[in-house]
Amino acid sequence: MPTPPLASPSSAKPLAGGVNPSAAANPTVQPGLPVRTIAEERRRGQRVLLRIRANAHITTKAKETEVVAVTTLSVNPAGAMLISPRNLAAQTRFVLEHSGTKEKIECRVVSMPKHSPEGFQVPVSFDVPSPRFWRIDFPPEDWKPHDDM
Repeated sequence: MPTPPLASPSSAKPLAGGVNPSAAANPTVQPGLPVRTIAEERRRGQRVLLRIRANAHITTKAKETEVVAVTTLSVNPAGAMLISPRNLAAQTRFVLEHSGTKEKIECRVVSMPKHSPEGFQVPVSFDVPSPRFWRIDFPPEDWKPHDDM
């Protein structure tokens, strides 16, 4: 996967005395060098807004499997943002089943879900990236929209 583009040196506002804030917080970053933004570090692939029904098969502490109906908010080749009626703790492991194809994939909750009017927004990551799981073609990684739109 290509490395995300670097932020321009002007994108990091200097602190008093002209110090690059990343350089001040991290001594391995040299002042004046390009700095990656947090969003660039987190972004692992193209996200597509798409609603797909799925089931989360969660093993409880009593070793029983609970099935929770979920819907995707967005999907990507390495996971999805799910809308769940139930809050799932970060690092919770479960099996996600695509309701249309009945295909299953192991995944985990990446970070703490956020509550929304629809339910909990649960960010999940597949154990192994699976671009074909969602049955869509993702845009190429270097794709950018036209400026004339």
